[in-house]
Amino acid sequence: MILINLLIDSSRSGKISIRMTEKRAKTIRDIIIGVMTNVKIWVLSACLVSSQVAGYEMDDDNDGVPNTEDLCQRSEKDAKVGADGCLVVPANVKAPLPSGMAKIAKGCFYMGSNDGELNERQTFLICVKAFQLDRTEVTRAAFKKVMGVIPSEEKACGDDCPVDQVDWSEANKYCAKIGKRLPSEAEWEYAARAGWTSKWSWGNEKLDALRHAWFVGSSGGQLQPVGKKRPNAWGLFDMFGNASEWTADWFGDYLPPTPVGIPITPKTGEVCVVRGGHFNSSVRELRSALRSWAPPDLRDVGLGFRCATSK
Repeated sequence: MILINLLIDSSRSGKISIRMTEKRAKTIRDIIIGVMTNVKIWVLSACLVSSQVAGYEMDDDNDGVPNTEDLCQRSEKDAKVGADGCLVVPANVKAPLPSGMAKIAKGCFYMGSNDGELNERQTFLICVKAFQLDRTEVTRAAFKKVMGVIPSEEKACGDDCPVDQVDWSEANKYCAKIGKRLPSEAEWEYAARAGWTSKWSWGNEKLDALRHAWFVGSSGGQLQPVGKKRPNAWGLFDMFGNASEWTADWFGDYLPPTPVGIPITPKTGEVCVVRGGHFNSSVRELRSALRSWAPPDLRDVGLGFRCATSK
């Protein structure tokens, strides 16, 4: 049993002191708990332990990853280091969103996985031409500026969250209006891997998902503002988790590519390829090779997109 005593003194300092005593539980990581106080001081921390804290199961999806992230951030601006070594960040300090597009160099990679789902297991050497890809998922603010509406029903997340509940046609229309397009499935996986051949774009360590993705173990069960986790090696944020993403391709079995490695995809179909997993996905569902699909008229919570261009 873990006893947690929170001593809150917001009248003067606006800070939270945390004292924890632990019995019959093995501490996995340093005590860090994130709380927002009524004087708008954000203490970023999370407690990773091997049992329940305040009734919250640390690994309720049994995937071996604790469900609370070590949120102790390190920044050189607009922050002070608290007594526990974590930053005390004023709530009115807002870091700028990552913007623009990442340049993805041409190259070849093995698409799919020999130890994944059946529809992933025919791995082929695929070659991709150079292209550019949005560094973040399309936000609600960006979508409204172009399309005039925000289809997302959940309003609490705010304008910096990924736009979701957008169907495939709307995603295509948005990208076309700004001179872009949806990425192909091959482009998406190539960009997501960023040169890695491991299960995940960050390697083979499950726990690293906490640093790179909003998923069932870190999202709190809802979408989060884009660009807050670590980017991959090519500067792309939220390729895994937060919102899953439409691609340009119809879903079908992998087919042998052309002799020069150009992928051959179905010309039509009933469902479209969706990639990346979302805020309620398990770590396994964040694998680079994992494929998903949805009917093109689906407007689902947590289903968004990002745009690409061949320029």
